[in-house]
Amino acid sequence: MGFATLDQVKKPKPPAVTSARQGRIPITLEEEIDALLASGKVGSHALMLDDKDVILLLKAAVEKEGSVSAFAKRHGLERTNLSNMLSGKRPVSSSLVKVLGLRNVYTPNV
Repeated sequence: MGFATLDQVKKPKPPAVTSARQGRIPITLEEEIDALLASGKVGSHALMLDDKDVILLLKAAVEKEGSVSAFAKRHGLERTNLSNMLSGKRPVSSSLVKVLGLRNVYTPNV
């Protein structure tokens, strides 16, 4: 009587990832993300700003600079884009985030 080699042992197939259209429940990572965050081993406790906060910082920087045009010229940004961001007609750009000394960070929706 011999032993089976590793190649002869049947390996279980990984579960298939399927869509809800196929009748199975879609896979989400919500529980895994919650558990990982609760463990305290990832993430950081940092000040978080949303787009409204960035606009407030922009308003303060523009006021300090004297005008939107002066701020735009000093930092190499388009005045019209800045004006549209200030009025809410345009989202905050990554170039503005960089000029303000910030960076984009992604957080889970909890």
